[in-house]
Amino acid sequence: MINNTECFLQDQYIRKKLCSIRKSKNLTQKQLSDMSGLSISSISNIESGTSRSEERRVGKECRS
Repeated sequence: MINNTECFLQDQYIRKKLCSIRKSKNLTQKQLSDMSGLSISSISNIESGTSRSEERRVGKECRS
């Protein structure tokens, strides 16, 4: 089981990694939204740290 600190660090890593990859591919949040099926606001919330539940869902999907 993951404790709160590990969960926070995992969320922070996912948030930074998503933003970094998106920018390295020269994608806008709108383009990533279209490709992923997530709303633009979800992408924005993930990157800004507003939505931790979305980060965990995306992280789980990436590991699958």
